[in-house]
Amino acid sequence: MKLPILTALAMTAVAFIAAPVAAQTPEDVRQRVTKWVEQLDSSDFDVREHATQRLVAAGAPAIKPLEAAIASQGSLEVITRGLQVLRQIITSLPETKRTDKAPADPRQLALEALDRLAKSPSPLIARQAANARVVVRSTEEEKAMRTLRVLGAQVTQGSEYETNAPIYLVLGSKWRGGPGDLRHVAKLPRLISLSVKRAKVTVDDFSVLREIPSLQYLDLMYVNMGDDVIQHLVPLKSLQFVRLYGTRITPEGKTELERSMLSRGVGRNLGTFNSPVDYKQGAFLGVHCQPSPAPCMIRDVTPDSAAHSADLRPGDVIFSYDQKPVQTFDDLRTLIGQNRAGDSKTLKVLRPGETINKVQKLTSDDQLGIEAEASPIGAKIAKVLPESVAAKLELKAGDIITSYNGNGVPDFAELKALFEMQMRALKRREAGEPEPPKADPFGFRRPAFIDDNCSIIFVRDVEELEKTVKFGEWE
Repeated sequence: MKLPILTALAMTAVAFIAAPVAAQTPEDVRQRVTKWVEQLDSSDFDVREHATQRLVAAGAPAIKPLEAAIASQGSLEVITRGLQVLRQIITSLPETKRTDKAPADPRQLALEALDRLAKSPSPLIARQAANARVVVRSTEEEKAMRTLRVLGAQVTQGSEYETNAPIYLVLGSKWRGGPGDLRHVAKLPRLISLSVKRAKVTVDDFSVLREIPSLQYLDLMYVNMGDDVIQHLVPLKSLQFVRLYGTRITPEGKTELERSMLSRGVGRNLGTFNSPVDYKQGAFLGVHCQPSPAPCMIRDVTPDSAAHSADLRPGDVIFSYDQKPVQTFDDLRTLIGQNRAGDSKTLKVLRPGETINKVQKLTSDDQLGIEAEASPIGAKIAKVLPESVAAKLELKAGDIITSYNGNGVPDFAELKALFEMQMRALKRREAGEPEPPKADPFGFRRPAFIDDNCSIIFVRDVEELEKTVKFGEWE
């Protein structure tokens, strides 16, 4: 008996597919969809299967009738198959762009229907719709990641063992996506970090960021974008930190974004950064120096960087940038941030020669015996007086004292204060005064008197060099 039924169903399907478009009026489509929705509850399995397949193929016209049938809390078969159809519409139909002839994407309409059903007063419907939504999102996310990788993006996840591991996306120079291809990013609800470096993207592409509520970190580096992109960044409520390097965004655009983020309370835990927006014109030198307020002494030089090409070395102290004074690493970063990749600037550095540590036993009558001059890295000796502590230590003009009894010596005033503190401690001891010497009230200096010795670290044969650097780009 089933053969005639199957034959009739097949003929109906063929007639629907083969009928001229003009013959398929909205009323014709509505009637067919209504019939197929009713057949989801048929007692015949083949009829139910056929109706399921036809509803998936129908797409957008089937969504509202299906949602209504599910929401009416009919049979379990209708609920289960109806949700299955919505899920398959989302995962199997190709995505369509919004046009006058196709005003809505069936996939998006089906997603919205699942969202509404997940809020149903019926626990059964709400639970099954929510489960369908999870499956759909996971499937869509995997598909989007595959597509983005094919287009040249780097997509990584925090941990393959975590269900909700964060996703990190980098669009670099290998990005081959065209207009509209960034829409796939909206399918990544776990995306927390997006870096766009030298990729060919447009401001219109960035409108998709509004659909990513989880995005926290954004890098725009060497992309051809101006202040018009700020309109797409301000609404991002989860955004915590933004780097803008080598773009056309103006200081005014940066300030607008910064104010928006600060108004949401962003910026309380920025560490060494003073703003949630790190704004630079894009020049990269390639040095890491000791932190402020210490002198700008290089600790590391990045291989193949502008600093490496200019023969800057660890231990060099940068004290001048384009004839502007540099006292700390913060000063240097601020000045570099005003230049673009390819610019050339002149730096002045001090390159210490030999580092020497000497110890001398003191008496309460000793004199330090130094005349000093300013230096970016310590107390530079201009003259050594005879019979003084400096003479006994065999210090000479040109030496630069950087440490006294383990305390940093930024200048001669600090060196003199440390020496006099130790002299007072020696005199108190000789006078039999019981109180121990006191440390600096702010806790910055170590106790000046430990025993009769003073320990001095100084550098000798310091060179003053002038280096011209041509800036590169950040990686």
